[in-house]
Amino acid sequence: MQSRKLQEDGWKPRWFQKEGENGSFRYSGGYWEAREQGNWDGCPNIFGEFNEGLVESSEGRLA
Repeated sequence: MQSRKLQEDGWKPRWFQKEGENGSFRYSGGYWEAREQGNWDGCPNIFGEFNEGLVESSEGRLA
């Protein structure tokens, strides 16, 4: 899984910061602004390539 590999390579969440060593994550801001502007520059594609065939086949199953 690509997301696990990113974490192992030192990736850190973009809009969250960890509180303490064993603490939870706290939202640090920026997501809603990026979403409003449609600006996803600098966000890694953790899901791999987009495959339209998968979308079409899943849409057929939902109908």
